[in-house]
Amino acid sequence: MILLEPHNYIIQTTLIDKFAKPSSLDVQFVDFDGVRFHMTNGDRKTVLLLSMHIRCWDELVRYGAMDVLRREYSSLLRTHAEPEYNVTLEIDLENAPAEGEARDNFIHSISLLKRNALAAPFELAFTTQKQLEAGGGQGELMQMHYRDEEVIYVQAAQDRVTIIFSTVFREETDRIYGKLFLQEFVDARRLPTIQNAPQVLFTNREPPLEIRHVPGLRDSEDIGYVTFVLFPRHFTNPTIAAGTISHIQLFRDYLHYHIKCSKAYMHSRMRFRVSEFQKVLNRAKTEIATTDRKTASSAMDSRRQLIGPQHASCVLRDFAPCFAASYAPPPASLITTLFKFCCPRALAAMFVPASLLAHVLLFSLRWVPSVARTVSVSIPLTAPTSAPSVPGSLISFSIEQDRWTDWIGTGSRNDYWFNLLSNLKDITGETPRIRIGADSEDHTDFSKTVKYSEAIFPASNPTTPYPEATNVTVGSAYYQLASQLPSGTQVTWGVNFGTDNLTAAYLETQAIVSAFTSSAVKSAGVTLESIEIGNEADLYKNNGHRNSSFNIQNYVNQWTTFAQNVTATANAALGSKVALWGASFAGSSHSATSGFSPQSAIQDGLLKSSAGAQIKTISQHHYEGSFCSGSNGLLQDLMLKSHTRGNLSSFSPDISAVQEQGLQYVLGETNSYSCHGAPGVSNVAGTALWGLDYALYATQIGVARVHFHEGIGYKYNFFQPVTLTRSILDGSTLPTPLAPHIQPLYYAAIVAGEAIGNTGSAKAVELSISNSQVAGYAFFEGSALKRALFINFQSYVGGTRGSVHITPTFSGGSKSEMTVKRLAIPLANATSGVTWGGQTYETSDGKVSGSVHTTKVSELCIGRIRFGIRGSTIAHIYDFSMIPDLWQKAFSSQCMLPGFCWDVLAHVEIRQAVSDQDGSRRKLSA
Repeated sequence: MILLEPHNYIIQTTLIDKFAKPSSLDVQFVDFDGVRFHMTNGDRKTVLLLSMHIRCWDELVRYGAMDVLRREYSSLLRTHAEPEYNVTLEIDLENAPAEGEARDNFIHSISLLKRNALAAPFELAFTTQKQLEAGGGQGELMQMHYRDEEVIYVQAAQDRVTIIFSTVFREETDRIYGKLFLQEFVDARRLPTIQNAPQVLFTNREPPLEIRHVPGLRDSEDIGYVTFVLFPRHFTNPTIAAGTISHIQLFRDYLHYHIKCSKAYMHSRMRFRVSEFQKVLNRAKTEIATTDRKTASSAMDSRRQLIGPQHASCVLRDFAPCFAASYAPPPASLITTLFKFCCPRALAAMFVPASLLAHVLLFSLRWVPSVARTVSVSIPLTAPTSAPSVPGSLISFSIEQDRWTDWIGTGSRNDYWFNLLSNLKDITGETPRIRIGADSEDHTDFSKTVKYSEAIFPASNPTTPYPEATNVTVGSAYYQLASQLPSGTQVTWGVNFGTDNLTAAYLETQAIVSAFTSSAVKSAGVTLESIEIGNEADLYKNNGHRNSSFNIQNYVNQWTTFAQNVTATANAALGSKVALWGASFAGSSHSATSGFSPQSAIQDGLLKSSAGAQIKTISQHHYEGSFCSGSNGLLQDLMLKSHTRGNLSSFSPDISAVQEQGLQYVLGETNSYSCHGAPGVSNVAGTALWGLDYALYATQIGVARVHFHEGIGYKYNFFQPVTLTRSILDGSTLPTPLAPHIQPLYYAAIVAGEAIGNTGSAKAVELSISNSQVAGYAFFEGSALKRALFINFQSYVGGTRGSVHITPTFSGGSKSEMTVKRLAIPLANATSGVTWGGQTYETSDGKVSGSVHTTKVSELCIGRIRFGIRGSTIAHIYDFSMIPDLWQKAFSSQCMLPGFCWDVLAHVEIRQAVSDQDGSRRKLSA
């Protein structure tokens, strides 16, 4: 169980910040019980006013709340509260206690404002019970209507104080969980160590005897009553009494919090069970039969052929360096026997030492039982007509805007992040597009008195070490920081729709267009691509932004009202019509007649207004899984080829509906696991394979761009742009600060960029590969094949490293030589040590380091090309070329053992794997 704290964390952290640095402040927030708070400045920055409005204030005053508050806050309590609030404290920072324990206690006391107000009826009941001990009888039944339809009843008697909570269970499952939860209280009291705990009773629908006479009680199945019976031992001692009051107030929140947690846990477990069952069913499928390669001996039995001078030259030139020092010379008799056996005419034609050829042959025979499978892949030499265009900015980014100033830098530019973005621009010729907004977009207000931003963050916790801000106030300079992005960057910026505050959206829009029409931003070559109005409106009815009846028609109507205001403001300032992003939903019903989806929004008139006509892009948010409940995802699941295709293909109806309107469809916010990623999954090297395949497959179903979501300290980031002091895995304090660094997923953007190229005319098509662990894509410029990518999803976390051999055939022609560049991953669950063609981006400045290592692969020996890919590895092939026809004829397949040279090539990879495990990592060429 998790104990909830009685103090208000926002009040506490705000006071700590303002003591450290007094500044302008105007913050309003609401807690779980609907209690409203307002923190603002008094007549100067060093004076803070804290106001509170609580629903049951008049009842609390009757029971002595003002006496309690005068006792706790004395001179801080203002005679007249702020309008629309019940009580106001005036805090003079200059006259507060000095730093140290006294100040900490002072801040903590103020953060207990709500607790102290609610303490009044409990203190009165404890006092009344003491008075009744001698004469008997009962005290007044005190009632606090502190929530809609929910009440706290407190009554003193001669030997006890009874506290009754009436609570509403919105769902039948909540009532069942609540009953089980409360039964645990009953069972726990049987333990010898806690038999002094209060007695707890629970009744459903029927109110306890103490309150049956109260008028207006609801007779409904969704009402439950929880009764606590406190005896003098629970409150006679003042210290114990204070603790009892603090804990008992929180019981209702405590109960419902754990009900929600339990439901989330059960849901995640059910999803896990279903996933495991699906794996069992998938394993039950009939596998495609594979034919093992013939061994060299059987091949020689069937085909004893001549090894000519050209083949000897091939072996000498391409393979001798690999094996010359590997084996002792075999006996001459063995050489003669071998060559007479397999090639009767060979010795007469040789012009290289037979011993060298014997070395190679022996090596081939030794390694025939290879661990690798062969996968044949047909690659078209010209682009199919269905091949979609792929932009250089395919992999773009979505930035959580609460810490935008950390990403970009205020006093000076954040050169580390700038360099990482510039790397991608250097490769593709196009800067990744940046969307700034997300969850904190709907918690943002604008103030002219703020320069950059002021944010309030909830407490860190193991599931969410770096939570989003609950309130962000920004000023004009906040948006002007876009001038520090790389030249050519196109930005989409979000404005607040969640709080239903049209003024906030207007002021933010005004500041955005003012920034992007300023000389600083224009001269930097940074442009405003679009404005996004609201983030994940389909969740508003669940997160408190709208009521529970909020539907797609409400969304369209309200969005249109906001959009008319936003576009009128932006169009006038820009001198042209600003483009808008529409939808930006967290999920989709994939239906035009129900739920939230692009289809239903279009059906209900999203595009029909003048503002709606300015929508150029429909944005969809999607995560492969969720870590919001704290249950972990599996790396093996994320790296499943079928998992990615199944998840993304479900959006095909949405994409078709959007494209029919002439609009582009983007994944405006996406990544591996929602709620910032899963530890040991989202932050490890295997995600580079997933991220690359995820983005490329998205293009095949019509997605124009993929914006991977990033936030300071998020586990699924491509990069961590600032120094971190807390662990991204569990929020614990790091022994030493962690400098800015990339995470393995960054290599997905690097590899994708090189595959797409920098011409701006790239097209891509997924290759048909029957192997469930291998994916491949071909890339074309104009209509000509230029590059191809192959991904081996076999998850390697130690032990024997599997591999596959790719044998490409080229439909419409042939290629005889190509270059292979590999993404080398030490382990799928490694968090560092990844290299791309021998180079690394794990540097202090974010720039690439090291020399490029590639391998030339040709068909010189057998009239075909073959190359290997080890588990958890990516191979990028390019520089296709032909060899002269003379050589093609000379290297007829009649002159060589089938598969001979390529067994040797596979063995180079095996030797390299052994070498890697020994730590030597020396380059072996073939």
